[in-house]
Amino acid sequence: MATTPIGRQLSQSWCDLCSLADEDLAALDIAALNLAAAQGLPGLGAVDVATCLERLDEWADRVRLEILRQVYRFDPRSRQPPSEYSFGSSLGRFCCYTMLQVLQEDCGVVYNPKRKFDPDFGDPADLFVHGILDSHGNGGTCATMPVVYVAVARRLGFPVRLVETREHLFFRWDDQRGTVIRWERPATEFWIPPERFNVEGAGEGIAFYPDAHYIQWPHLWKEPDFAHGRYLRSLTSKEELATFLIDRGECFWEYRNWGECLKAYHYARQVAPDDPRYQWVHAKRTKKYELYLDHEREKHLEINERNRRAFAAIPNPPPSVGVVNGVVKIAYGTPLPADLPRGTPVRYVSADEADPTFPVGRPFRIAFGKPLPANLPTGTAVQYVSEEMADRIPPLSVHAPASVNLSQQQCSSSDIYRAQVERISANNATLLRARSSSSHLRPQ
Repeated sequence: MATTPIGRQLSQSWCDLCSLADEDLAALDIAALNLAAAQGLPGLGAVDVATCLERLDEWADRVRLEILRQVYRFDPRSRQPPSEYSFGSSLGRFCCYTMLQVLQEDCGVVYNPKRKFDPDFGDPADLFVHGILDSHGNGGTCATMPVVYVAVARRLGFPVRLVETREHLFFRWDDQRGTVIRWERPATEFWIPPERFNVEGAGEGIAFYPDAHYIQWPHLWKEPDFAHGRYLRSLTSKEELATFLIDRGECFWEYRNWGECLKAYHYARQVAPDDPRYQWVHAKRTKKYELYLDHEREKHLEINERNRRAFAAIPNPPPSVGVVNGVVKIAYGTPLPADLPRGTPVRYVSADEADPTFPVGRPFRIAFGKPLPANLPTGTAVQYVSEEMADRIPPLSVHAPASVNLSQQQCSSSDIYRAQVERISANNATLLRARSSSSHLRPQ
């Protein structure tokens, strides 16, 4: 089963791949499909896709030469039957055993030691093959090692398929008619009889377990696992792509990118519409996302209400324009001050006759030696200049109570405002801490 890569730089998006027929996907490199499904995930920008695929080509050449070098060990008339741990008289098992031995011992395809006792696969490198193929990779997992095995095996023409069981992935030699293997370097041709067997190499060592083994390992099946009937089936090319898209969605869920997560689940359901597991996980994640939105909405409404109450408790500061004799004189063409009390009568006059106001967008200029105006708005920048360059000081507002010192009123308003803001900030910090404390939890 020869395959071709989908462009060494993944020029085709994973969304476009979802629209291809199964036979068209089968002609593409499974490793390239896997990396295409990882597009946009954190850390993928620095991955050289072309180098990863070329490394698989090099490994396939190495396996090919090693099989030819070791073929003398294979005896088709051997009386030793194939077992869980030996290839016996099976040529297909011999080829798979030699392939995994070369990849594990010579090419460094090993299980990531960090994940042996910490099975948290939120890192894209643990779910996609660049974690093995990239020069900075730390090893693989049961989600990536079988994909690498299948990618190399298909380069050699072996009839292999990915297979799923409960929280585990392996691959299967699935050939009902026999396969003719033709290699060009060196020129070799031979026939492998029809056979069907499982190959386990996502861990330490190599094994050929029967189907019954995976009903209880690595996790004992539950009643729904028997009911949906999707486990222990040789996956089609569309189902392989759907598996990669589910891994993509899980990664984005861990990164709290809800939109990309649900988008990946949606496309996985389109690619494999008959798989009830994908419908279930899509509905589950969608429900959690809606509950999260409801929680965020309630939290924001509560914060907005606190802000409204805080600002409502702040006394109105004195207006920046003086109100003398109940009438404000505004220069022609000048907009009304934003803080002008409602209902204040206004008369438009020339610029020379207009009432002085505090400037907007520049510092208020005060003559050297003069005190700050009592009605100077809080936070206004001040610049000391000569008497001739100083701004005219707006008169005190008649709306200010005569018995209250405006500077004290402004100070009191500022203190109230500061206290309210600090309290709101403290409440927001508490909410954010509560949110971040659960962000590392993986939804079950």
